[in-house]
Amino acid sequence: MWMPRLVVVGRDRSVESYRLIGASVIRLRELDEEGLAVVLEALADCKVMLVEEELYEALLHSLKSRGMEIGEGTVVAPIPSMAEGETRRLERLNELLSRAMGVELKWVR
Repeated sequence: MWMPRLVVVGRDRSVESYRLIGASVIRLRELDEEGLAVVLEALADCKVMLVEEELYEALLHSLKSRGMEIGEGTVVAPIPSMAEGETRRLERLNELLSRAMGVELKWVR
């Protein structure tokens, strides 16, 4: 099955708006086995995949538990959920910087 270079995965119907820029949209309630199979098929054929944060965490965990990695030349990035209105990007950035520096960095929220 042919998939465009940009795929957006999310729960909320607001991800449908990405169709306006030519993206293929995958709407899932949860990342169960059936949903994961659809996402993995799309991941094999796309160049960029944008995933709502909650599903992004589940996707990374599923890939890691199966010993799979994201292919070279493919970008998978989290996007905030339009429904949630919150993001964990700063927390993740703090975790990455702390790991890179070898010390736990403190920050005020």
